Amino acid sequence: MWNNVAYFLKAIVPVAKESNVRLALHPNDPPAPMSRGSGQIMGTVEGWKKLVDIVPGPHNGITFDCGVTREMGQNPVEVCRYFMKKDCINHVHFRNVVVRKPYEKYTEVFIDEGQVDMFGVMRELVKGKYPRLIYPEHPRAMEADHADSSDTASMFKSGYPGGGSYTGYAYNVGYTRAMLQAALEV
Repeated sequence: MWNNVAYFLKAIVPVAKESNVRLALHPNDPPAPMSRGSGQIMGTVEGWKKLVDIVPGPHNGITFDCGVTREMGQNPVEVCRYFMKKDCINHVHFRNVVVRKPYEKYTEVFIDEGQVDMFGVMRELVKGKYPRLIYPEHPRAMEADHADSSDTASMFKSGYPGGGSYTGYAYNVGYTRAMLQAALEV
């Protein structure tokens, strides 16, 4: 798999650079280092590091998912800092989890309830002057998301296990904006 991804990146990253496109490979989610008998290149932080070192530079990057980082038992603030220094975080998934056993037992929770230091992650992004998308994903379901079937909001069907809809997304976006504004003041 590493040979294949190296071949691909060596061919495509120069084209991405020429076109001013920043590639972002998402880590395994869930973060299984093995899936159906195959090793997964994005199932560990070491794999992420190896990936961005194949063709170093900002056009070969990752989607930094602070929830997946914590699910692997890693410190999202430290991992964010590492990849920010390399300028290869090209997309951020901003979400929170509670981990009971890395890689195996974790629960996605409301963005302000888990074990990820969300403000610490946001401070790292602000400190590094990160200018791209921060996506507050995996909204949890709220009562209003399932209120009245005639309500347009209840027609939204989330693909995430948390089942959140427009209200859940609004909650996540509001929280993320508050973290951003607070981090900009520090």
